[in-house]
Amino acid sequence: MTHKKIVSLALVALMLFGVASVLPVNASFPANSIWVEPQTYNATVEGKTIGDTFTVSVWINVSDVNGLYGLEYKLKWDPTLLNHVSHTMYLPWTPNFVAKDQVTSGQYWFGASALAPASPYNGQMKVLDITFEIIYQPYYPEPDASCALDLADTKMGNPSAQPILHTAYDGQYIIETITPPAPALRVNPAEYNAETAGKNVGDTFDIDIEIVGLAAAWDLYGWEVKLGYNPLLIKVDNVVSGGFLQSFAGPYGTFFTYRDRPEYNYVVMAELFLGTGNEQPYGTGKLATVTFEIIYEEAYPNQAVCALDLFDVKLVSSQMTPIEVPPQNISDGVYRSPMSTPPGASIDVYTENWRWPGYTTTNTGEVGKDTFPADADAVAPQEEITLYAKLTYGGAPVQYKEVAWEITAPTGEKYYRQSMTDNKGLTSITIRMPWYEIYFGEWTVLAKASVAETPVQDIVTFELGYIVEVVDSVTISPVNRGETVSVTLTITNIGSISRDVFITITVYDDVGMPVATFSKTETILPGTHTYGPYTMTIAEWAHVGKGTVYINLLTAQPSQCGTCYAPEHVQEFTITFIDP
Repeated sequence: MTHKKIVSLALVALMLFGVASVLPVNASFPANSIWVEPQTYNATVEGKTIGDTFTVSVWINVSDVNGLYGLEYKLKWDPTLLNHVSHTMYLPWTPNFVAKDQVTSGQYWFGASALAPASPYNGQMKVLDITFEIIYQPYYPEPDASCALDLADTKMGNPSAQPILHTAYDGQYIIETITPPAPALRVNPAEYNAETAGKNVGDTFDIDIEIVGLAAAWDLYGWEVKLGYNPLLIKVDNVVSGGFLQSFAGPYGTFFTYRDRPEYNYVVMAELFLGTGNEQPYGTGKLATVTFEIIYEEAYPNQAVCALDLFDVKLVSSQMTPIEVPPQNISDGVYRSPMSTPPGASIDVYTENWRWPGYTTTNTGEVGKDTFPADADAVAPQEEITLYAKLTYGGAPVQYKEVAWEITAPTGEKYYRQSMTDNKGLTSITIRMPWYEIYFGEWTVLAKASVAETPVQDIVTFELGYIVEVVDSVTISPVNRGETVSVTLTITNIGSISRDVFITITVYDDVGMPVATFSKTETILPGTHTYGPYTMTIAEWAHVGKGTVYINLLTAQPSQCGTCYAPEHVQEFTITFIDP
Protein backbone atom coordinates (compact mmCIF):
# COMPACT_ATOMS: atom_id res chain seq x y z
CA MET A 1 0.00 0.00 0.00
CA THR A 2 1.02 3.64 -0.21
CA HIS A 3 1.89 5.69 2.85
CA LYS A 4 -0.91 4.95 5.29
CA LYS A 5 -0.62 8.29 7.11
CA ILE A 6 0.63 11.69 6.13
CA VAL A 7 3.42 13.28 8.18
CA SER A 8 1.20 15.14 10.66
CA LEU A 9 -0.77 11.99 11.39
CA ALA A 10 2.46 10.07 11.74
CA LEU A 11 3.64 12.54 14.38
CA VAL A 12 0.39 12.18 16.28
CA ALA A 13 0.80 8.42 16.13
CA LEU A 14 4.33 8.72 17.52
CA MET A 15 2.98 10.67 20.46
CA LEU A 16 -0.11 8.57 21.15
CA PHE A 17 0.80 5.06 20.05
CA GLY A 18 4.51 5.01 19.44
CA VAL A 19 4.01 4.04 15.77
CA ALA A 20 4.85 5.57 12.39
CA SER A 21 3.82 3.45 9.36
CA VAL A 22 5.37 3.87 5.91
CA LEU A 23 6.25 1.74 2.91
CA PRO A 24 9.96 2.08 2.15
CA VAL A 25 11.48 2.05 -1.31
CA ASN A 26 13.60 -0.95 -0.38
CA ALA A 27 13.64 -3.45 2.47
CA SER A 28 16.39 -1.87 4.62
CA PHE A 29 14.89 -1.94 8.08
CA PRO A 30 16.24 0.18 10.96
CA ALA A 31 16.17 -0.66 14.63
CA ASN A 32 12.76 -0.76 16.29
CA SER A 33 10.78 -1.83 13.27
CA ILE A 34 8.28 -4.50 12.20
CA TRP A 35 7.83 -5.53 8.59
CA VAL A 36 6.40 -8.03 6.13
CA GLU A 37 8.91 -10.20 4.27
CA PRO A 38 9.03 -10.17 1.30
CA GLN A 39 7.92 -6.59 0.95
CA THR A 40 6.28 -7.34 -2.43
CA TYR A 41 4.95 -10.72 -3.40
CA ASN A 42 4.00 -11.00 -7.09
CA ALA A 43 2.11 -14.27 -7.50
CA THR A 44 2.28 -14.15 -11.29
CA VAL A 45 6.06 -13.69 -11.29
CA GLU A 46 6.30 -16.62 -8.88
CA GLY A 47 4.21 -18.80 -11.21
CA LYS A 48 1.21 -18.91 -8.89
CA THR A 49 -2.45 -18.69 -9.79
CA ILE A 50 -5.87 -19.44 -8.32
CA GLY A 51 -5.80 -22.41 -5.96
CA ASP A 52 -2.06 -22.13 -5.27
CA THR A 53 -0.60 -21.17 -1.88
CA PHE A 54 2.34 -19.05 -0.75
CA THR A 55 3.86 -17.96 2.58
CA VAL A 56 5.02 -14.57 3.85
CA SER A 57 6.58 -13.69 7.18
CA VAL A 58 6.48 -10.90 9.76
CA TRP A 59 9.82 -9.83 11.28
CA ILE A 60 10.86 -7.47 14.08
CA ASN A 61 14.11 -5.62 14.81
CA VAL A 62 14.30 -4.27 18.38
CA SER A 63 17.05 -2.14 19.94
CA ASP A 64 15.87 -0.61 23.20
CA VAL A 65 17.65 0.17 26.47
CA ASN A 66 15.07 -1.82 28.39
CA GLY A 67 14.27 -4.40 25.68
CA LEU A 68 11.02 -5.79 24.25
CA TYR A 69 8.57 -7.31 26.73
CA GLY A 70 5.26 -7.11 24.82
CA LEU A 71 4.17 -7.22 21.17
CA GLU A 72 0.82 -6.74 19.40
CA TYR A 73 -0.08 -6.33 15.74
CA LYS A 74 -2.78 -7.02 13.17
CA LEU A 75 -1.99 -8.22 9.68
CA LYS A 76 -4.77 -7.38 7.23
CA TRP A 77 -5.43 -8.41 3.60
CA ASP A 78 -8.21 -8.39 1.01
CA PRO A 79 -10.36 -11.50 1.67
CA THR A 80 -11.66 -11.46 -1.93
CA LEU A 81 -8.11 -12.11 -3.16
CA LEU A 82 -6.58 -14.29 -0.44
CA ASN A 83 -7.73 -16.86 2.04
CA HIS A 84 -5.88 -17.76 5.26
CA VAL A 85 -4.65 -21.37 5.23
CA SER A 86 -2.38 -21.67 8.27
CA HIS A 87 0.12 -19.76 10.38
CA THR A 88 2.94 -20.32 12.86
CA MET A 89 3.92 -17.73 15.48
CA TYR A 90 7.36 -17.41 17.06
CA LEU A 91 7.97 -15.76 20.46
CA PRO A 92 11.22 -14.27 21.83
CA TRP A 93 10.46 -15.13 25.46
CA THR A 94 10.00 -18.11 27.67
CA PRO A 95 7.75 -18.21 29.60
CA ASN A 96 5.14 -16.09 27.85
CA PHE A 97 1.46 -15.25 27.71
CA VAL A 98 -0.44 -15.21 24.40
CA ALA A 99 -3.42 -12.90 24.65
CA LYS A 100 -4.46 -12.97 20.96
CA ASP A 101 -3.91 -15.55 18.23
CA GLN A 102 -7.04 -14.97 16.20
CA VAL A 103 -7.93 -15.27 12.53
CA THR A 104 -11.00 -13.59 11.08
CA SER A 105 -11.92 -12.78 7.49
CA GLY A 106 -9.10 -10.69 6.08
CA GLN A 107 -7.22 -10.33 9.36
CA TYR A 108 -4.79 -12.02 11.72
CA TRP A 109 -4.55 -10.49 15.25
CA PHE A 110 -1.64 -11.34 17.50
CA GLY A 111 -0.81 -10.14 21.03
CA ALA A 112 1.64 -11.61 23.61
CA SER A 113 3.97 -10.66 26.42
CA ALA A 114 6.83 -12.14 28.40
CA LEU A 115 6.29 -13.56 31.84
CA ALA A 116 8.82 -13.37 34.66
CA PRO A 117 11.53 -14.50 34.87
CA ALA A 118 11.88 -14.15 31.05
CA SER A 119 14.51 -11.68 29.86
CA PRO A 120 13.57 -8.70 27.68
CA TYR A 121 14.43 -9.17 24.01
CA ASN A 122 16.71 -7.14 21.80
CA GLY A 123 17.59 -8.24 18.27
CA GLN A 124 16.09 -9.29 14.96
CA MET A 125 13.80 -12.31 14.52
CA LYS A 126 10.85 -13.75 12.65
CA VAL A 127 7.63 -13.66 14.64
CA LEU A 128 5.15 -15.10 12.08
CA ASP A 129 4.86 -17.37 9.06
CA ILE A 130 1.45 -17.13 7.40
CA THR A 131 0.26 -19.13 4.40
CA PHE A 132 -2.39 -17.84 2.02
CA GLU A 133 -4.41 -19.47 -0.74
CA ILE A 134 -4.97 -17.46 -3.93
CA ILE A 135 -8.72 -17.37 -4.48
CA TYR A 136 -8.94 -14.88 -7.34
CA GLN A 137 -7.10 -14.68 -10.65
CA PRO A 138 -7.85 -11.68 -12.90
CA TYR A 139 -8.22 -12.53 -16.55
CA TYR A 140 -7.88 -10.23 -19.52
CA PRO A 141 -9.42 -7.65 -19.96
CA GLU A 142 -9.62 -7.25 -16.18
CA PRO A 143 -6.85 -5.14 -14.55
CA ASP A 144 -4.16 -6.52 -12.27
CA ALA A 145 -5.31 -7.14 -8.70
CA SER A 146 -3.41 -6.21 -5.56
CA CYS A 147 -3.82 -5.55 -1.88
CA ALA A 148 -1.72 -4.39 1.04
CA LEU A 149 -0.45 -6.89 3.55
CA ASP A 150 -1.25 -4.26 6.09
CA LEU A 151 0.43 -4.18 9.50
CA ALA A 152 -2.09 -2.27 11.60
CA ASP A 153 -2.37 -1.35 15.30
CA THR A 154 1.22 -2.45 15.95
CA LYS A 155 2.49 -2.04 19.51
CA MET A 156 5.84 -2.74 21.18
CA GLY A 157 6.39 -2.29 24.90
CA ASN A 158 9.25 -2.63 27.42
CA PRO A 159 9.17 -4.23 30.89
CA SER A 160 7.96 -0.93 32.35
CA ALA A 161 4.91 -1.01 30.04
CA GLN A 162 6.25 1.97 28.16
CA PRO A 163 5.78 2.02 24.36
CA ILE A 164 8.80 1.48 22.18
CA LEU A 165 8.70 3.92 19.29
CA HIS A 166 8.93 1.90 16.06
CA THR A 167 8.11 1.90 12.36
CA ALA A 168 5.81 -0.60 10.59
CA TYR A 169 6.45 -1.52 6.97
CA ASP A 170 3.49 -3.04 5.12
CA GLY A 171 3.82 -5.64 2.41
CA GLN A 172 2.19 -5.70 -1.01
CA TYR A 173 0.49 -8.62 -2.78
CA ILE A 174 0.09 -8.50 -6.58
CA ILE A 175 -1.45 -10.88 -9.07
CA GLU A 176 -1.32 -9.86 -12.71
CA THR A 177 -4.04 -10.35 -15.26
CA ILE A 178 -3.48 -13.25 -17.65
CA THR A 179 -5.24 -14.83 -20.57
CA PRO A 180 -7.63 -17.34 -19.02
CA PRO A 181 -6.83 -21.00 -19.57
CA ALA A 182 -8.83 -22.59 -22.35
CA PRO A 183 -11.83 -24.61 -21.17
CA ALA A 184 -12.00 -28.35 -21.75
CA LEU A 185 -14.81 -30.58 -23.03
CA ARG A 186 -15.27 -34.21 -22.14
CA VAL A 187 -17.58 -37.16 -22.58
CA ASN A 188 -18.80 -38.58 -19.29
CA PRO A 189 -18.51 -41.45 -18.62
CA ALA A 190 -15.33 -41.80 -20.64
CA GLU A 191 -16.27 -45.44 -21.30
CA TYR A 192 -19.71 -46.99 -21.31
CA ASN A 193 -19.72 -50.79 -21.28
CA ALA A 194 -23.24 -52.04 -21.95
CA GLU A 195 -22.28 -55.62 -21.06
CA THR A 196 -20.99 -54.82 -17.58
CA ALA A 197 -23.89 -52.41 -17.07
CA GLY A 198 -26.32 -55.27 -17.70
CA LYS A 199 -27.89 -53.56 -20.72
CA ASN A 200 -29.44 -55.34 -23.68
CA VAL A 201 -30.79 -54.42 -27.09
CA GLY A 202 -33.68 -52.01 -26.61
CA ASP A 203 -32.30 -50.54 -23.39
CA THR A 204 -31.13 -46.93 -23.16
CA PHE A 205 -28.23 -45.17 -21.49
CA ASP A 206 -27.08 -41.57 -21.04
CA ILE A 207 -23.90 -39.85 -22.13
CA ASP A 208 -23.12 -36.35 -20.80
CA ILE A 209 -21.18 -33.65 -22.62
CA GLU A 210 -19.39 -31.55 -19.99
CA ILE A 211 -17.43 -28.30 -20.02
CA VAL A 212 -14.54 -28.15 -17.57
CA GLY A 213 -12.70 -25.19 -16.05
CA LEU A 214 -14.49 -22.39 -17.89
CA ALA A 215 -13.25 -18.95 -16.80
CA ALA A 216 -15.90 -16.24 -16.53
CA ALA A 217 -13.63 -13.92 -18.52
CA TRP A 218 -14.34 -15.95 -21.66
CA ASP A 219 -17.89 -14.54 -21.50
CA LEU A 220 -19.41 -17.72 -22.99
CA TYR A 221 -22.67 -16.91 -24.80
CA GLY A 222 -23.34 -19.99 -26.89
CA TRP A 223 -21.93 -23.37 -27.87
CA GLU A 224 -22.26 -26.07 -30.52
CA VAL A 225 -20.71 -29.53 -30.58
CA LYS A 226 -20.99 -32.73 -32.58
CA LEU A 227 -20.84 -36.15 -30.94
CA GLY A 228 -19.82 -38.98 -33.21
CA TYR A 229 -21.20 -42.49 -32.81
CA ASN A 230 -21.85 -45.65 -34.81
CA PRO A 231 -25.54 -45.71 -35.83
CA LEU A 232 -25.33 -49.45 -36.45
CA LEU A 233 -24.64 -50.06 -32.76
CA ILE A 234 -26.70 -47.37 -31.06
CA LYS A 235 -29.25 -44.76 -32.06
CA VAL A 236 -30.09 -41.39 -30.57
CA ASP A 237 -33.26 -41.52 -28.49
CA ASN A 238 -33.21 -37.95 -27.16
CA VAL A 239 -30.92 -35.01 -26.38
CA VAL A 240 -31.61 -32.43 -23.66
CA SER A 241 -29.78 -29.44 -22.26
CA GLY A 242 -27.54 -30.24 -19.32
CA GLY A 243 -28.52 -27.01 -17.58
CA PHE A 244 -25.07 -25.42 -17.33
CA LEU A 245 -25.87 -22.42 -19.49
CA GLN A 246 -29.38 -22.19 -18.06
CA SER A 247 -27.98 -21.73 -14.54
CA PHE A 248 -26.48 -18.39 -15.65
CA ALA A 249 -29.37 -17.25 -17.83
CA GLY A 250 -31.20 -13.94 -17.49
CA PRO A 251 -34.96 -13.41 -17.69
CA TYR A 252 -35.16 -14.68 -21.28
CA GLY A 253 -33.53 -18.04 -20.64
CA THR A 254 -31.71 -20.05 -23.29
CA PHE A 255 -32.48 -21.78 -26.58
CA PHE A 256 -31.38 -25.41 -26.99
CA THR A 257 -31.64 -27.55 -30.11
CA TYR A 258 -30.20 -30.70 -31.60
CA ARG A 259 -30.27 -32.66 -34.83
CA ASP A 260 -29.46 -36.32 -35.22
CA ARG A 261 -27.51 -37.12 -38.39
CA PRO A 262 -27.09 -40.93 -38.34
CA GLU A 263 -26.30 -40.90 -42.03
CA TYR A 264 -23.15 -38.96 -41.12
CA ASN A 265 -22.51 -40.83 -37.84
CA TYR A 266 -23.06 -37.91 -35.49
CA VAL A 267 -25.58 -35.88 -33.53
CA VAL A 268 -25.14 -32.10 -33.33
CA MET A 269 -26.42 -30.00 -30.44
CA ALA A 270 -26.28 -26.29 -29.58
CA GLU A 271 -27.44 -23.78 -26.98
CA LEU A 272 -27.22 -20.02 -26.52
CA PHE A 273 -28.53 -17.29 -24.28
CA LEU A 274 -31.61 -15.34 -25.31
CA GLY A 275 -31.63 -11.61 -24.76
CA THR A 276 -29.60 -9.84 -22.09
CA GLY A 277 -29.19 -9.98 -18.34
CA ASN A 278 -27.14 -13.16 -18.29
CA GLU A 279 -24.26 -13.84 -15.92
CA GLN A 280 -20.91 -14.81 -17.37
CA PRO A 281 -20.77 -18.62 -17.07
CA TYR A 282 -17.87 -20.20 -15.23
CA GLY A 283 -16.75 -23.46 -13.71
CA THR A 284 -17.55 -27.04 -14.66
CA GLY A 285 -20.94 -28.36 -15.68
CA LYS A 286 -23.09 -30.39 -18.01
CA LEU A 287 -23.80 -28.90 -21.44
CA ALA A 288 -26.07 -31.67 -22.71
CA THR A 289 -27.23 -35.23 -22.08
CA VAL A 290 -27.57 -37.62 -25.01
CA THR A 291 -29.77 -40.67 -24.53
CA PHE A 292 -28.86 -43.61 -26.76
CA GLU A 293 -30.81 -46.79 -27.43
CA ILE A 294 -28.86 -50.01 -27.89
CA ILE A 295 -29.78 -51.64 -31.19
CA TYR A 296 -27.07 -54.27 -31.60
CA GLU A 297 -25.30 -56.94 -29.56
CA GLU A 298 -22.13 -58.69 -30.65
CA ALA A 299 -21.85 -62.47 -30.80
CA TYR A 300 -20.27 -63.90 -27.67
CA PRO A 301 -17.44 -63.56 -26.65
CA ASN A 302 -16.77 -60.36 -28.60
CA GLN A 303 -17.92 -56.79 -28.11
CA ALA A 304 -18.47 -54.22 -30.81
CA VAL A 305 -16.80 -50.91 -30.02
CA CYS A 306 -17.30 -47.38 -31.28
CA ALA A 307 -15.85 -44.01 -30.39
CA LEU A 308 -18.02 -41.32 -28.83
CA ASP A 309 -15.92 -38.48 -30.19
CA LEU A 310 -16.43 -34.75 -29.84
CA PHE A 311 -15.63 -32.65 -32.89
CA ASP A 312 -16.49 -29.36 -34.60
CA VAL A 313 -16.57 -27.75 -31.15
CA LYS A 314 -17.68 -24.11 -31.32
CA LEU A 315 -17.80 -21.75 -28.33
CA VAL A 316 -18.52 -18.04 -28.76
CA SER A 317 -18.61 -15.00 -26.49
CA SER A 318 -21.37 -12.42 -26.28
CA GLN A 319 -19.41 -10.47 -28.91
CA MET A 320 -19.52 -13.56 -31.18
CA THR A 321 -15.75 -13.99 -30.72
CA PRO A 322 -14.67 -17.64 -31.03
CA ILE A 323 -13.35 -19.26 -27.85
CA GLU A 324 -10.55 -21.65 -28.75
CA VAL A 325 -10.65 -25.17 -27.34
CA PRO A 326 -7.37 -26.91 -28.24
CA PRO A 327 -7.54 -30.57 -29.29
CA GLN A 328 -5.69 -31.69 -26.16
CA ASN A 329 -8.54 -30.23 -24.09
CA ILE A 330 -11.15 -32.48 -25.70
CA SER A 331 -11.66 -35.90 -24.12
CA ASP A 332 -13.65 -38.40 -26.16
CA GLY A 333 -15.53 -41.45 -24.94
CA VAL A 334 -15.97 -45.03 -26.05
CA TYR A 335 -18.97 -47.36 -26.19
CA ARG A 336 -18.83 -51.16 -25.86
CA SER A 337 -21.81 -53.26 -26.92
CA PRO A 338 -23.52 -56.07 -25.03
CA MET A 339 -22.72 -59.64 -26.01
CA SER A 340 -25.05 -62.43 -27.00
CA THR A 341 -25.73 -65.38 -24.75
CA PRO A 342 -22.75 -67.79 -24.49
CA PRO A 343 -22.82 -70.75 -26.90
CA GLY A 344 -25.40 -73.48 -26.58
CA ALA A 345 -28.46 -73.78 -28.75
CA SER A 346 -28.56 -70.89 -31.17
CA ILE A 347 -30.42 -69.81 -34.28
CA ASP A 348 -29.41 -67.05 -36.66
CA VAL A 349 -31.93 -65.56 -39.08
CA TYR A 350 -30.87 -63.38 -42.01
CA THR A 351 -31.69 -62.45 -45.56
CA GLU A 352 -30.03 -63.21 -48.87
CA ASN A 353 -27.37 -60.74 -49.98
CA TRP A 354 -28.91 -59.98 -53.40
CA ARG A 355 -31.01 -56.83 -53.77
CA TRP A 356 -33.07 -55.67 -56.73
CA PRO A 357 -32.13 -54.66 -59.40
CA GLY A 358 -28.74 -56.39 -59.29
CA TYR A 359 -26.89 -55.20 -56.17
CA THR A 360 -25.27 -57.20 -53.41
CA THR A 361 -25.09 -56.14 -49.79
CA THR A 362 -23.21 -57.25 -46.70
CA ASN A 363 -26.04 -55.94 -44.56
CA THR A 364 -28.00 -59.20 -44.34
CA GLY A 365 -28.19 -59.72 -40.59
CA GLU A 366 -25.99 -62.83 -40.71
CA VAL A 367 -23.78 -63.21 -37.63
CA GLY A 368 -20.13 -63.40 -38.57
CA LYS A 369 -20.61 -61.79 -41.97
CA ASP A 370 -22.69 -58.71 -41.23
CA THR A 371 -20.70 -56.53 -38.84
CA PHE A 372 -23.91 -55.34 -37.24
CA PRO A 373 -26.53 -58.05 -37.68
CA ALA A 374 -29.43 -56.35 -35.91
CA ASP A 375 -31.13 -55.58 -39.21
CA ALA A 376 -30.84 -56.19 -42.95
CA ASP A 377 -30.78 -54.00 -46.01
CA ALA A 378 -33.97 -52.49 -47.40
CA VAL A 379 -36.23 -54.37 -49.81
CA ALA A 380 -38.17 -52.92 -52.73
CA PRO A 381 -41.92 -53.37 -53.43
CA GLN A 382 -42.70 -56.68 -55.20
CA GLU A 383 -39.13 -57.86 -54.64
CA GLU A 384 -38.82 -61.52 -53.72
CA ILE A 385 -36.58 -62.03 -50.70
CA THR A 386 -35.11 -65.29 -49.41
CA LEU A 387 -34.96 -65.65 -45.63
CA TYR A 388 -32.45 -68.02 -44.04
CA ALA A 389 -32.16 -69.56 -40.59
CA LYS A 390 -29.13 -71.43 -39.29
CA LEU A 391 -29.67 -73.67 -36.27
CA THR A 392 -26.62 -74.70 -34.21
CA TYR A 393 -25.62 -76.13 -30.87
CA GLY A 394 -22.20 -75.11 -29.62
CA GLY A 395 -21.48 -73.91 -33.13
CA ALA A 396 -22.28 -77.29 -34.75
CA PRO A 397 -25.29 -77.58 -37.12
CA VAL A 398 -28.52 -79.04 -35.80
CA GLN A 399 -29.77 -81.14 -38.73
CA TYR A 400 -33.29 -81.97 -39.90
CA LYS A 401 -35.04 -79.88 -37.30
CA GLU A 402 -38.28 -78.00 -37.83
CA VAL A 403 -38.12 -74.20 -37.70
CA ALA A 404 -41.18 -71.98 -37.22
CA TRP A 405 -41.37 -68.63 -38.99
CA GLU A 406 -43.38 -65.56 -38.05
CA ILE A 407 -43.26 -62.55 -40.40
CA THR A 408 -44.86 -59.36 -39.15
CA ALA A 409 -45.84 -56.55 -41.52
CA PRO A 410 -46.06 -52.87 -40.46
CA THR A 411 -49.85 -53.26 -40.59
CA GLY A 412 -49.65 -55.82 -37.80
CA GLU A 413 -50.53 -58.70 -40.09
CA LYS A 414 -48.58 -61.87 -39.34
CA TYR A 415 -47.65 -64.58 -41.82
CA TYR A 416 -46.54 -68.03 -40.71
CA ARG A 417 -44.35 -70.63 -42.36
CA GLN A 418 -42.44 -73.76 -41.37
CA SER A 419 -39.30 -75.36 -42.82
CA MET A 420 -36.71 -77.99 -41.94
CA THR A 421 -32.96 -77.59 -41.59
CA ASP A 422 -30.65 -79.48 -43.95
CA ASN A 423 -27.42 -81.32 -43.14
CA LYS A 424 -25.72 -77.95 -42.56
CA GLY A 425 -28.37 -76.80 -40.10
CA LEU A 426 -29.64 -74.36 -42.71
CA THR A 427 -33.20 -73.71 -43.84
CA SER A 428 -34.92 -71.04 -45.89
CA ILE A 429 -38.23 -69.66 -47.13
CA THR A 430 -39.11 -66.97 -49.66
CA ILE A 431 -41.63 -64.16 -49.65
CA ARG A 432 -42.48 -61.59 -52.32
CA MET A 433 -43.15 -58.20 -50.81
CA PRO A 434 -46.45 -56.31 -51.33
CA TRP A 435 -46.33 -53.05 -53.26
CA TYR A 436 -49.23 -51.24 -51.58
CA GLU A 437 -47.86 -48.37 -49.48
CA ILE A 438 -49.79 -49.44 -46.37
CA TYR A 439 -47.22 -52.24 -46.10
CA PHE A 440 -44.26 -49.87 -46.28
CA GLY A 441 -42.13 -49.66 -43.16
CA GLU A 442 -40.26 -52.08 -40.93
CA TRP A 443 -40.86 -55.80 -41.35
CA THR A 444 -39.87 -58.22 -38.63
CA VAL A 445 -38.88 -61.83 -39.28
CA LEU A 446 -38.74 -64.25 -36.36
CA ALA A 447 -37.38 -67.79 -36.65
CA LYS A 448 -37.86 -70.17 -33.71
CA ALA A 449 -36.85 -73.74 -32.98
CA SER A 450 -36.39 -76.09 -30.03
CA VAL A 451 -33.15 -77.91 -29.27
CA ALA A 452 -33.28 -80.48 -26.46
CA GLU A 453 -36.47 -78.82 -25.22
CA THR A 454 -34.71 -75.44 -25.13
CA PRO A 455 -36.44 -72.87 -27.34
CA VAL A 456 -34.20 -70.53 -29.33
CA GLN A 457 -35.15 -67.66 -31.59
CA ASP A 458 -33.68 -64.81 -33.57
CA ILE A 459 -35.12 -61.73 -35.25
CA VAL A 460 -34.04 -59.72 -38.24
CA THR A 461 -35.75 -56.57 -39.46
CA PHE A 462 -35.71 -54.79 -42.78
CA GLU A 463 -37.36 -51.80 -44.37
CA LEU A 464 -39.84 -52.14 -47.20
CA GLY A 465 -40.32 -49.09 -49.37
CA TYR A 466 -39.19 -47.18 -52.40
CA ILE A 467 -35.44 -47.66 -52.28
CA VAL A 468 -34.76 -44.23 -53.73
CA GLU A 469 -37.37 -41.49 -53.86
CA VAL A 470 -37.57 -37.76 -54.47
CA VAL A 471 -38.87 -36.29 -51.23
CA ASP A 472 -38.59 -32.64 -52.23
CA SER A 473 -37.68 -30.43 -55.16
CA VAL A 474 -37.02 -26.75 -55.67
CA THR A 475 -37.62 -25.13 -59.06
CA ILE A 476 -36.75 -21.51 -59.73
CA SER A 477 -39.94 -19.57 -60.41
CA PRO A 478 -40.94 -17.61 -62.40
CA VAL A 479 -38.85 -18.37 -65.49
CA ASN A 480 -39.15 -16.58 -68.81
CA ARG A 481 -39.56 -18.78 -71.86
CA GLY A 482 -36.29 -19.10 -73.73
CA GLU A 483 -34.38 -18.86 -70.44
CA THR A 484 -32.82 -21.42 -68.09
CA VAL A 485 -34.75 -23.16 -65.35
CA SER A 486 -32.92 -25.00 -62.54
CA VAL A 487 -34.26 -27.86 -60.47
CA THR A 488 -32.71 -29.07 -57.19
CA LEU A 489 -33.74 -32.45 -55.79
CA THR A 490 -33.75 -33.93 -52.31
CA ILE A 491 -33.52 -37.71 -52.63
CA THR A 492 -33.73 -40.38 -49.93
CA ASN A 493 -32.04 -43.77 -50.24
CA ILE A 494 -33.45 -46.07 -47.52
CA GLY A 495 -30.86 -48.76 -48.23
CA SER A 496 -27.33 -49.06 -46.91
CA ILE A 497 -25.65 -49.23 -50.34
CA SER A 498 -25.31 -46.59 -53.02
CA ARG A 499 -27.48 -46.90 -56.15
CA ASP A 500 -26.84 -45.66 -59.67
CA VAL A 501 -30.07 -43.94 -60.62
CA PHE A 502 -31.15 -42.61 -64.00
CA ILE A 503 -32.75 -39.22 -63.19
CA THR A 504 -35.15 -37.70 -65.71
CA ILE A 505 -36.75 -34.26 -65.59
CA THR A 506 -39.42 -33.30 -68.11
CA VAL A 507 -41.10 -29.88 -68.17
CA TYR A 508 -44.58 -29.24 -69.63
CA ASP A 509 -46.00 -25.80 -70.32
CA ASP A 510 -49.47 -24.44 -69.58
CA VAL A 511 -51.13 -26.47 -72.36
CA GLY A 512 -49.31 -29.73 -71.52
CA MET A 513 -46.67 -29.45 -74.22
CA PRO A 514 -43.12 -30.62 -73.39
CA VAL A 515 -40.80 -27.59 -73.41
CA ALA A 516 -37.63 -28.87 -71.66
CA THR A 517 -35.99 -32.17 -70.77
CA PHE A 518 -33.00 -33.39 -68.82
CA SER A 519 -31.55 -36.77 -67.85
CA LYS A 520 -28.48 -37.96 -66.00
CA THR A 521 -27.23 -41.06 -64.18
CA GLU A 522 -26.39 -40.10 -60.60
CA THR A 523 -24.96 -42.14 -57.73
CA ILE A 524 -27.42 -41.82 -54.86
CA LEU A 525 -25.84 -42.29 -51.44
CA PRO A 526 -27.60 -43.89 -48.46
CA GLY A 527 -29.61 -41.39 -46.45
CA THR A 528 -31.13 -38.09 -47.56
CA HIS A 529 -29.05 -35.74 -49.70
CA THR A 530 -29.45 -32.84 -52.09
CA TYR A 531 -28.62 -33.27 -55.77
CA GLY A 532 -28.34 -30.67 -58.48
CA PRO A 533 -29.17 -28.04 -59.41
CA TYR A 534 -29.96 -29.44 -62.84
CA THR A 535 -30.50 -26.85 -65.54
CA MET A 536 -32.34 -26.84 -68.85
CA THR A 537 -33.66 -24.21 -71.24
CA ILE A 538 -37.37 -23.57 -71.60
CA ALA A 539 -38.44 -23.52 -75.25
CA GLU A 540 -38.81 -19.96 -76.48
CA TRP A 541 -42.26 -20.80 -77.87
CA ALA A 542 -43.53 -22.26 -74.56
CA HIS A 543 -47.03 -21.26 -73.54
CA VAL A 544 -46.90 -18.96 -70.53
CA GLY A 545 -48.73 -19.78 -67.34
CA LYS A 546 -48.40 -22.90 -65.26
CA GLY A 547 -45.32 -25.01 -65.85
CA THR A 548 -45.15 -28.57 -64.56
CA VAL A 549 -41.96 -30.44 -63.68
CA TYR A 550 -42.12 -34.27 -63.84
CA ILE A 551 -39.22 -35.96 -62.07
CA ASN A 552 -38.56 -39.70 -62.33
CA LEU A 553 -35.97 -42.04 -60.84
CA LEU A 554 -35.31 -45.13 -62.97
CA THR A 555 -32.99 -48.12 -62.71
CA ALA A 556 -31.78 -47.27 -66.25
CA GLN A 557 -33.15 -45.83 -69.47
CA PRO A 558 -36.40 -47.64 -70.33
CA SER A 559 -34.89 -48.64 -73.68
CA GLN A 560 -32.19 -50.45 -71.67
CA CYS A 561 -34.63 -52.37 -69.45
CA GLY A 562 -34.90 -49.55 -66.93
CA THR A 563 -37.90 -49.51 -64.59
CA CYS A 564 -39.21 -47.13 -61.94
CA TYR A 565 -37.74 -46.83 -58.46
CA ALA A 566 -40.60 -44.72 -57.09
CA PRO A 567 -43.67 -42.75 -58.15
CA GLU A 568 -43.19 -39.68 -60.31
CA HIS A 569 -42.54 -36.47 -58.38
CA VAL A 570 -44.43 -33.46 -59.68
CA GLN A 571 -43.89 -29.77 -59.03
CA GLU A 572 -45.40 -26.66 -60.52
CA PHE A 573 -43.82 -23.32 -61.32
CA THR A 574 -44.63 -20.26 -63.43
CA ILE A 575 -43.55 -19.61 -67.02
CA THR A 576 -43.49 -15.95 -68.00
CA PHE A 577 -42.29 -13.96 -71.01
CA ILE A 578 -40.61 -10.72 -71.93
CA ASP A 579 -42.44 -8.66 -74.55
CA PRO A 580 -40.10 -8.31 -77.57
